[in-house]
Amino acid sequence: MSKRKPIHKLIAMMLYVIMVTGKWLKIDGNGWIDENDSVFSRLKVWTKDAEGNDYLMDLKEADVGAIYLGNADTQFSLKNDENKLNAEIKKTGIYLRESSGVVGTLNHVDMVI
Repeated sequence: MSKRKPIHKLIAMMLYVIMVTGKWLKIDGNGWIDENDSVFSRLKVWTKDAEGNDYLMDLKEADVGAIYLGNADTQFSLKNDENKLNAEIKKTGIYLRESSGVVGTLNHVDMVI
């Protein structure tokens, strides 16, 4: 039995994607990063295992089939019980699950350290 948390638990998952223009990365220009783009195999999902250790997995292993390059401004502050800022959600995008085509969301989050 795997000690990793299920990937659908988005609290335990962060998808870290550096968005750059297709000029530097071979992106086919359709607005999505998918297996037809060379960068797809180099992107990883960052998650935690049951012990809280960082773990990187390939997009395919994480059931990510495609990542949409567009996003929406979704400014939202995440605060603790004392109203102190913990993080800010800046933008939200979408991705498609490889196995089902179901749409999931991913966020650009700035954490307070």
